[in-house]
Amino acid sequence: MLQVKLITMIKLTGLLAALFLFGCVTTEVETKKPNEIFTPLTVSDPGFSVPAGTHIAWYSEGIRFYKDPRIDNVGLKTMIDNTIVSVLSGQGYQLSLDVDNADYLLGYAAALESALNSDSVLLQYGLMYGYGVKDPLDEKATFVLYLLDGKTKRPVWKSMVQGAFNFNDSNSVRAPRIMRIIKEMFSTLKPREKEAVK
Repeated sequence: MLQVKLITMIKLTGLLAALFLFGCVTTEVETKKPNEIFTPLTVSDPGFSVPAGTHIAWYSEGIRFYKDPRIDNVGLKTMIDNTIVSVLSGQGYQLSLDVDNADYLLGYAAALESALNSDSVLLQYGLMYGYGVKDPLDEKATFVLYLLDGKTKRPVWKSMVQGAFNFNDSNSVRAPRIMRIIKEMFSTLKPREKEAVK
């Protein structure tokens, strides 16, 4: 009798895991430039999109910028924050600090491998990327953006990219790259255009 119950519980657990996995949609958007490939990995609820005009608030508790003594932390974080504001505003979203009245809450994580390795990314954000750094002078960097439902605080959209962080690059060199990456990540929020019926 105990064995039958155990087998039933194992089957039920497997079914729930399958339902969870099939209940998510994964999207990859690839941007190729000379010597660099950024492919954001995006996971969301099926059919999830955010129309222009939606109110998105900064979720201060969910912003994780892992400081590193080898880089200009203040300059880099400011650049990321300003780029997020610029991209979201350009796509027609309303970004504010009003958490109580927001449709969605926005958080992010930005870190080098030494502060946030792939196992930690998987554990904390449920995302696996698998990027490998080839140049020994570079370090792998991870950037995760995510949205929570404003009422339930449930994650509804996550996007992650990993790449090589070059310590010799100036912030002026990094700025266009960060803009390009964040644009690609947020591009998956837009409602998809329906194909014309023939």
